[in-house]
This record gives sequence, C-alpha cells and structure tokens, in this order.
Amino acid sequence: MRAAFEVRGRHLHRRLSALPGVTCVEPTGAFYCFPDVSRHFGRTIAGVKVDGSMTFTRACLEGARVALVPGDAFGEDRCVRLSFATSVEEMDKGLDRLEKLLKEGSR
Repeated sequence: MRAAFEVRGRHLHRRLSALPGVTCVEPTGAFYCFPDVSRHFGRTIAGVKVDGSMTFTRACLEGARVALVPGDAFGEDRCVRLSFATSVEEMDKGLDRLEKLLKEGSR
C-alpha cells in the first residue's frame, strides 16, 4: 500500500500543479496534498465570491462537485486539503471537473 500511495501522491501533485492558479508542494507524509489556491481569491467562481479557503471549497463543491477541506482549519487559509486515499481514476474524475471549473473563469 505504501508504494500505491506514493504513486497516487505524485499523480495528485502533478495534476494539482498543472491547474491554473494552483501551486502545490509534493507530499512526503500522510495521504494528503495541501495546494495553495490563493491566486483565486478575489474571483467569483460558480457564483461564489472567493475570499479564502472556506469560500474556495464552497465554490468547488457547488460548481464541480469536488469536496475539499479548507486550509484555515490547519492554520493556512491560502491552502486546501485533498486526500489521495482513493483510486487514480476517482481522483482524475474530480480533478477534471475542478480543472474545468477553474478555467471557466468568473460566472
């Protein structure tokens, strides 16, 4: 399982780092990525005015059906948390929807 999680973590890191306005440090511990999404603050995404990690996660849930954990719960409001304790296929489904949402711009 450790090898599988390493592969999944690298995959999620690569996909997140390719999203517009997202930067991500490669995970080295548990099965989470913690990307910085603060470049999206000030935008309106899926009808939600994004001003922090809480509103960013709400926009992603409403606009792309992707559940993220706000980073302010961990003391870092610029970031959100995603788990890679699922299959690559399931991650890709959500990441494809997230990518589309972030590329669409304000609406």
